[in-house]
Amino acid sequence: IYLGDSDEWHADETVVKIDGQKYYLWICIDSASRLITSWNLSSSRCSDAAFSLFKQAKKFGSPNAIVTNP
Repeated sequence: IYLGDSDEWHADETVVKIDGQKYYLWICIDSASRLITSWNLSSSRCSDAAFSLFKQAKKFGSPNAIVTNP
C-alpha cells in the first residue's frame, strides 16, 4: 500500500509491560486512512527508536506534517 503524500501522520509512544519488563511501543498512523504505517517496540525511549519508526513509515509515502503530543 502506498499512501502517497498524505496530509498528516500521527505518531505517539506509550509504555507497555511484558513479563514485568517495561517497553516503549511507538506507533505512526496515517490520519486520513487510519492505517498504521509503522510500529516499533523498544526497551528504551531514545531517538534511535523514533528514527526507526519514521524510516519504516516512509515506505508508505511522505506526509506534509507529522503530529505528536508534546
